[in-house]
Amino acid sequence: MTESIRNRIIVPWDFSQESLTQLLHAYQLAQVRGDDILLLAAIKRPGLFGSKKKFDKLRQELMSRVQKDAERHNEKFKQENAAVSSETPKEFREVTIYGDIIVYRNLRTDFRKYYFAQKSNLVVTSQFLTLDGKKTINMIRFLSRVKSSMREGIPFIVVNKPPSHKYYKELILPVSSSRTFKETVRWIIQIAGYYNCNVNMIRPSAVNDSLQKFNMSTNISFAKKYFSQYDIVYGLRTATRKVKFEDSVFEFIRMLEADLLVLMSDQLLTYFPSKKIDIDTPVMFINPILKKTQSFN
Repeated sequence: MTESIRNRIIVPWDFSQESLTQLLHAYQLAQVRGDDILLLAAIKRPGLFGSKKKFDKLRQELMSRVQKDAERHNEKFKQENAAVSSETPKEFREVTIYGDIIVYRNLRTDFRKYYFAQKSNLVVTSQFLTLDGKKTINMIRFLSRVKSSMREGIPFIVVNKPPSHKYYKELILPVSSSRTFKETVRWIIQIAGYYNCNVNMIRPSAVNDSLQKFNMSTNISFAKKYFSQYDIVYGLRTATRKVKFEDSVFEFIRMLEADLLVLMSDQLLTYFPSKKIDIDTPVMFINPILKKTQSFN
């Protein structure tokens, strides 16, 4: 995210039940700032000997289908919001859902161009997406490799279950001694400030290596400084000594009934050795910044 806040959330759309779950989370986030939502289906361009006439028909049918879904969900959410608005303590803004398709030859390259052309700020997805009704892709692997011409990756949230609360409030941020932690803080400032969330940091109970201990302390001080500067509400908890740190993080999530776990994309195997997101809480993955310097001004 840059200083110029983008205002679209992309929801990859394959017309499955998982797609609807993605939309429910995206809609919650979009309501806080009045962002728009793009339901995005994909279709591959035909090869050299493919039938252009057949492709054009399939493309038109897909566009019609995704736009009808967008219209249906727009009406559905509008009616639901009218019924519960008086019960919600948070002021929500109007959200418009659009349907669109991406015609691709190289999906990663074409998606990157589309993402920034649409002034997007987030992707909300399930871990697996079906393309063309048959090919399944791992969205974590795919989105982790999408880099922009602006030399930044694309932040994305992986969801498994419908939202457990009416809006996102509590974020979980595990503290590490890695230098990429400061990159995470940069994004957390944008996320927490943009969506009005609290940041709950959790650190290991003990670090034996002196360099790691120093880096951990530096990272915590760094985070506190900038969270305070940007008026982000935060807290810091020390993990239980007798259990693995990652297990303490998951226990902290359950205890707070947290709305989001925030990780760098290179931490996937640390928290999910099976490479599968197997928790109900949404997980946001942030790609490392490619540029050498970063500014918070």
